[in-house]
Amino acid sequence: MKNALAVLAILGGILISQVGIAQVAQKKVDQKAVQAVEKKLQSLLGESDAPRPAVLQNVPGGNSETTLYWGSGDSLTGKLISADAETLVWDSPLFVDPLKIKTAALTAIRFPESKNSNLTNEPFRISMFNGDVFFGKLIAATGKTIQFQSQRHGKFDLHRDKIDSIKRVDTPDLIYLGPRGLDGWVDPQKAGKEAAWHALSNGHLSTNAPDRAVFRQLEFPDKCEIEFIIESSKLPSFVFAFGQNRINGLRVESWEDVLVVLSRFQFVEVDSLEATTKQVHLHMFLNQKENRLSIYSNAGQKLTEIVDKRRFFKPTGIQLWNKDGDLTLKYLRVDRWNGELPKPLKVGQNRIQTLDGQVIYAPLPVFEEGMKSISVVAEGVQHDLTIEQMSNIVVNDGSPRKESLSPTQVAWKEGGFVSGVIDTLMEDRISLKTAYSDTPIVSSLSGVQRITLPNTEKAPDKTDQLFFDGGSLHGSLVVDDQTEEPIRWT
Repeated sequence: MKNALAVLAILGGILISQVGIAQVAQKKVDQKAVQAVEKKLQSLLGESDAPRPAVLQNVPGGNSETTLYWGSGDSLTGKLISADAETLVWDSPLFVDPLKIKTAALTAIRFPESKNSNLTNEPFRISMFNGDVFFGKLIAATGKTIQFQSQRHGKFDLHRDKIDSIKRVDTPDLIYLGPRGLDGWVDPQKAGKEAAWHALSNGHLSTNAPDRAVFRQLEFPDKCEIEFIIESSKLPSFVFAFGQNRINGLRVESWEDVLVVLSRFQFVEVDSLEATTKQVHLHMFLNQKENRLSIYSNAGQKLTEIVDKRRFFKPTGIQLWNKDGDLTLKYLRVDRWNGELPKPLKVGQNRIQTLDGQVIYAPLPVFEEGMKSISVVAEGVQHDLTIEQMSNIVVNDGSPRKESLSPTQVAWKEGGFVSGVIDTLMEDRISLKTAYSDTPIVSSLSGVQRITLPNTEKAPDKTDQLFFDGGSLHGSLVVDDQTEEPIRWT
């Protein structure tokens, strides 16, 4: 047959097609049924080459980069058609008909590199307490929700009590914002070992390997601000270095229960670490002309500074070294800095910070879409602001809240990340029900990297296995000589 539609023979568990060979590992096959199917297939050779539903076909190599992954370890390239919370429909050149698959058996869909995956040009990065990240414009606020708009999500409302912060990112001072997976990060040890650091579904970088590092090259201006958040399941044990020289270069390091900053062999204590500490969140201000690094807590308290009269080693990038246990880089931001150190902040108070450095201790007020000026009252003083003047809005200040990610997680190239329960999923968009919005969040899949799926169903222990060029599938080979489709895969 010209289109290689039908399989020519089943001999000893080997399927032979006109354009390739696919090996099938089976528990048991009825030999009489096999002989009957052989005769049936021979009769098919002279028939029309029109496609027959669910008949096994050979897989063309390299036609698609979008890949579906099962919890069993199977994978299959193809095209997403649709999905809901129960079933996913997948079109693959391996089969004539689209497959209907339980989403509970799947782990992920990985998408090819997109031409539209550049950094977002939205003005704000919105961080949720559960770890989700949005990018968009601030357009309105009520007493319960804050409304945003973006090219990816359209208009969407988020509950105030679920938002951590809203930070401006459309600034020429921004040098780096991430991490967004391993893109741009390398192993500085070059030891030829397996990669020790890996990307989580939300783009964070994580490792369980001791004495292993990850490095990203960056060009630092004379004055810059660096903010980072690292996390561990135990007391973090790490070195955060400004370059590949973690022995003599400028670095922040944990010494058991003490955090120190070092340059060569000069060191200053930064802070003590309680036994229950799982996260380190610091703001650092680097002045290379003065060879000075000032370090602040996330609450705005100055912790220490170090001055090296012999000059700092020139920083060439960021290196994070895991000493022991597990370590995750959750957030890293590098900006040009005007040289003015921040004023002490009042801990536990919501606030609005402006581009000129002003800090207003008040929650974001209620305002309607289209208002040119927003009145913020703090300590009896009215401040009239525009959204364009706002640089950072802390919506819920205080101790960090630990909220879990939802089972289905969508990650985009530039760092956007949304988790929830699938409402609908189509080729170009996904709708998720979330804990922080009254209506499903609808998102374009343009620039998407990965969709992580729940995988709540255990893979069956005893199944047939189909091997093909580029992968394999567990399932059941159905041999039936009473139908026009004598060989089917389910």
